[in-house]
Amino acid sequence: MRMAPKKELNGERVKIYAHRGASFDFAEQSFQSFKAAIAQGADGLECDVRLTADHQIVCWHDRDTLRLSDSREQISRMTLEDFKKIKINDRTRSDQGKKGDPISFEELAILASSHGVELLVETKHPVLSGGDIEREISLLIKKYEIKIHLLSFSFTAIKRAEKLMPELEHIQLIQHAPLIPLAHGSILGIDIELIRRDQNLISSLKKRGKEIFVWTVNDPEEIKFCAREGVKGIITDTPSQAKQLLGYP
Repeated sequence: MRMAPKKELNGERVKIYAHRGASFDFAEQSFQSFKAAIAQGADGLECDVRLTADHQIVCWHDRDTLRLSDSREQISRMTLEDFKKIKINDRTRSDQGKKGDPISFEELAILASSHGVELLVETKHPVLSGGDIEREISLLIKKYEIKIHLLSFSFTAIKRAEKLMPELEHIQLIQHAPLIPLAHGSILGIDIELIRRDQNLISSLKKRGKEIFVWTVNDPEEIKFCAREGVKGIITDTPSQAKQLLGYP
């Protein structure tokens, strides 16, 4: 990405969110990855969530366990007890694999609450359980003092979250530019690829009153560009690098 002319950072500090934890160095969505992100000083943790067969919320991106383990089982057909027995083997960026332990959403909520960090929680759709995941999240978070944003590519899921959790801010994820005008909310999560194609996108959306989160931003120049453009949050696999680049303690 060839960057636009440099301009100074604005006065507001951009928040740094750890994408599936500190997932560059640790197994994604593992207890170890989220714990490391907190140690690296991330403002918040981003996670994907799904429901197990016994209606428990777990932190997992895919429908099944194949990519991150040595077996293939559907998350929706597993109990929480079975899920917790998974041994994560994340081969991303490592032939040997990065090992880790799976974590339930309640465990992550406790971890985030005890360390005072935010959560970005992405619900996956379409799923057979429909809107149950948003309903279960709305019930669980009442137990903890924690700030969360619910994220989804599903417009229906965001509207559902706004009704169930009106006190919270929710983020409509956008991966394709034609969908931007259809997003009714004031907060958008934008794929960095869209910004690579149009470096004026952030400023034009801000002029329309939108707050912007960008994912997944790992390139140093792109991290600095997003910060200069005044995005609300940067979602990255490398929270420690992002903080260092932006001069944050």
